[in-house]
Amino acid sequence: MANDFIARQTLNGLGEFDLFTTPDTPAEQTYLVDGQITLPTLVGGAGASSVIATLYVDGVATYTGIAGATGFQVRPTIASGTEVTVTLTSSADADEKLNAVKGVVAVSLWV
Repeated sequence: MANDFIARQTLNGLGEFDLFTTPDTPAEQTYLVDGQITLPTLVGGAGASSVIATLYVDGVATYTGIAGATGFQVRPTIASGTEVTVTLTSSADADEKLNAVKGVVAVSLWV
């Protein structure tokens, strides 16, 4: 069950987004990272969106989503002082437009 809200990050466009750095604690803790992605509305044969969300813990990919997914939930166990980021990438032309892809990621302590 998620508890103890930690951070919320708005995502605008493709790129890398800093989520949070874990607080100094004596032990590893499990977090709930819940992301919602709004994909562009594609018309006129623009093709399908292929946005991929990837979660990084201290620079190491710990989760890679499915292309075109509109959200993700991950429960990583993370050590104290660890930097957590998410990237949104795509090879589809429609996704490359400025701020065509939007989203929000919420992070809570999982207890």
